[in-house]
Amino acid sequence: MWMEANNKVYGITCNPYDTRRLVGGSSGGEGAATAACFAAFGLGSDVGGSIRMPAFFNGVYGYKASAHLIPNRGQHPGARGQINHLLTTGPLCRFAEDLLPVARVIAEGGFLEDPVAYAPCPPLPLKVHTNLSDITSIRKHHQGIPSSSPLGNVSAPKKKLRVFAITDFGLFLVPVAAAEKKAVLHVAAHLEHRYGAEVTVLNLRDPKENRPLPSVEQLPEGWDLFKMVLPMWTAHMTHDKEERTFIDFMSEGRLEHEPLEPYREFIKWIFGRSAHTAMSVGLCVIEKTDELFNMEGLRAKQLAMGYRFRDAIQRELGDDAIIVCPTYPIPAPKHHEPTWKPFQWLYTAAFNVSQSPSVNVPVWDDVACGSAAPSYEAARMAGLPADHYIPKGVQIVSGWGNDALALSVAAMLDRDGVCGFRYPSWVSAPDGMSLSPHHHA
Repeated sequence: MWMEANNKVYGITCNPYDTRRLVGGSSGGEGAATAACFAAFGLGSDVGGSIRMPAFFNGVYGYKASAHLIPNRGQHPGARGQINHLLTTGPLCRFAEDLLPVARVIAEGGFLEDPVAYAPCPPLPLKVHTNLSDITSIRKHHQGIPSSSPLGNVSAPKKKLRVFAITDFGLFLVPVAAAEKKAVLHVAAHLEHRYGAEVTVLNLRDPKENRPLPSVEQLPEGWDLFKMVLPMWTAHMTHDKEERTFIDFMSEGRLEHEPLEPYREFIKWIFGRSAHTAMSVGLCVIEKTDELFNMEGLRAKQLAMGYRFRDAIQRELGDDAIIVCPTYPIPAPKHHEPTWKPFQWLYTAAFNVSQSPSVNVPVWDDVACGSAAPSYEAARMAGLPADHYIPKGVQIVSGWGNDALALSVAAMLDRDGVCGFRYPSWVSAPDGMSLSPHHHA
């Protein structure tokens, strides 16, 4: 469990665009296999970003559905209670148009949990909507109005897409790289110019970059909580006593048949003697600390903060708005680097807390380089930026239950050539075939 896909049997998994760089996690192998054309698509689970981060690092699409849409049963470790609000299962695909049909298959049968405790999510549409200049049809689907009904045929005022382009959440010690800010603004500008979207640019670290809002005081209510993702996420992960503890999961298979001791394991990790990752040991330490120091009062406040954040996101996005923001604050880092920068995953975890659907879309630098990405050597010899040859990416986030909007925006960005998959430089096409990103044969 971490942003690095590494184990004692197979070793470390390497990025198809640069083997010095990581592939993400926990579904890192799926992301790498999909980008390297080992498989038509991959499946992952996402409780803090484990679909979207591997998709980002490997330059493919990754879809985290709304909470309560796709069942979580059959995976290990699984959720017993409230973690089902954060955990989702979903696809990783090279092409945006593949996300919806794969998701419809795995969503078949519903969420399979108590509908009273887990509000049923509206079903996925049969196809994506192509007219982003007027999203009335998407709004009708979200409201449960079928096109075949009399209400579905009633004309309604043209409704424009609203876009909140957030370039930086303002998280402590987690600034966003210029390349990722550029990707966010590039996507937002295209939606504005191509589809007439109403765009608001927000930088929660530097309000001087906000457009057209001049100050933090005019942010949508509750959006200041983007800076508090870590305590909100932690509270949601640890407060339900019906869930198996992470210490319990980590203790499985231990030869000494004793529960893992978190503080001892943390010291072992510092000296390179632990068999576990920093993130997994860290979660065990948090659980043990909560138990020893009776943190229930603090966690209750953080939990309430998380519900307030969830409601604020849903209230502002409604059925006609999206957020465009970084999937990760920097392009794919080199192996082991996240160990020393452990909080960069919070850009994805925010939307587990809000229970919102989120799609990672791959974005490349705007210098034309054909249908395949250049190699590291070619980019260096051409004097291109140091990270030119590796993918960037942004999240397309819509309101809970309005997955059709996020998926439709991702599909149109792919169709317009603004975002999309590029084959690694070492991939060669068989005779008579094209490496065009839109060639599926």
